[in-house]
Amino acid sequence: MEGLEGQFSPFRKSKNNSTKEKTMKMKTLLGLVVGAVLAVSAGTVWALPDLVPGANGSRAEWSVQFFQEPNHAPGATQCIVFTKTGTVLGEPKSGTWFSPSFAGWQGQWIQEGDHVRWYGSTSTRLGTAEFGALTSATFCTGEFAHFFTPSGGTSTAGSWQMIPLPLTG
Repeated sequence: MEGLEGQFSPFRKSKNNSTKEKTMKMKTLLGLVVGAVLAVSAGTVWALPDLVPGANGSRAEWSVQFFQEPNHAPGATQCIVFTKTGTVLGEPKSGTWFSPSFAGWQGQWIQEGDHVRWYGSTSTRLGTAEFGALTSATFCTGEFAHFFTPSGGTSTAGSWQMIPLPLTG
C-alpha cells in the first residue's frame, strides 16, 4: 500500500517489529473482535418485548392510567385485556382488547417493533385511539384521543401509561 508506510495499520508489515507496535496491533484486533461479538449479540440483548407474549390465543392484562389535558391531570385507571390473534391487517403481533373495568369498551390492537396502537369504541358512541411505545416488558406509554361518534368532537385527550397485571382468568 503505497504512501501509507507512515500510518498505523494492524495489517501492514512492520519494519522494526517493535513490542510497542505489536501491542498496538493486538489491542486493535482485540477491539475489532469484541466489537463484532457485541454487534452480533445485540439482537438478543435488545430484543423487543411483546405486548402479549406467546402464540395466538395468548392474553395479557394491563393497568392503564390516563392523564388528561390540560396539564395532564390524572384521570381514570382502567384494566385492559389484550388477546393476540395475529389477524389485524396481517400483523402477527395484533389482536383484540376489552376492558373489564369499563363496560362496553373494546377494540383492536397492533404492535410493530416497540410501537403499539390500540383503538376502538364504547357502547356509548365514544371512539378511542391510543398510540405509544412498549419500552420494556413492564412499561408502555403514549398519547390518546377519545372522541364522540359520529361527530368526531373531542371528549378527552392526553397521555397514558400502563403496566402489566397478573392474569385473573
